[in-house]
Amino acid sequence: HCIDRKHGKWGWLAQLALRIGEWACCTFPHRTIAVSKNIHKYVKEVYNRDITYIPNGVPLFEPNEKKDKIKQWDLQSDKYLLLVSRLIAHKGIHYAIEAYKNIKQEKPELIEDLKLVIVGEGHFSDKYVDKVKKMAESETDIIMTGFQTGSALEQLFSHAKLMVSPSDLEGLPITVLEGMSYKLPVMLSDIPEHTEIIDSTEFLFEQGNVDDLQKNLEELLKSGDKKLQKQGQKNRNIIEQKYSWEYVTNQIEKLYQEITQSS
Repeated sequence: HCIDRKHGKWGWLAQLALRIGEWACCTFPHRTIAVSKNIHKYVKEVYNRDITYIPNGVPLFEPNEKKDKIKQWDLQSDKYLLLVSRLIAHKGIHYAIEAYKNIKQEKPELIEDLKLVIVGEGHFSDKYVDKVKKMAESETDIIMTGFQTGSALEQLFSHAKLMVSPSDLEGLPITVLEGMSYKLPVMLSDIPEHTEIIDSTEFLFEQGNVDDLQKNLEELLKSGDKKLQKQGQKNRNIIEQKYSWEYVTNQIEKLYQEITQSS
């Protein structure tokens, strides 16, 4: 589902084991599925194997209008930016925190009533979690909720103004697809796994460039709610057409039929 050995969290032995597993996945099966076009391209170039591209799927969510779960963080509808991710370095949470703090310091009128909500927990990444918490501790409007699921996560998605995914590396990010399914506009780093989902340059920033993320967020916040809502609906349409479970399962069923008929 991603090129996992490239993650900085792994030592050389783990990277070797993952490389062997990667080779096995691309060599032994009758067919191998890649969840992103970038992974499909990578396998073709590295292993000369023409595998099958079928993306991740997500449900077509309907907004959860209730607010009882988000009240514990003193959150209100349309009054926070949302980041949903494991707290690991290649997810780039530190970029979002820095950009948010810069806007609050330099353009407070744009963000005075907007919080930054970070949903998720660490994964073999205690040092990075400590770094993120230290960056956020001086800013009361940065809320770290920890891992959330069920109705709490539904409400967090449903009432956000904008979602941010500043990753340096991805496979095909399910949390981004989920946000788009909730009709959220999403601000994404311009890594290939993101740009295959959306192509609106206003909603993409240069990977790892905090200044560019800050500039793009400022422009979007200036543009008003109508533009954000329009992009949110566009994102929902993308999910319905390309990433719904109905579409994805149909593709998988067709692949199974091809395999059984050819064997």
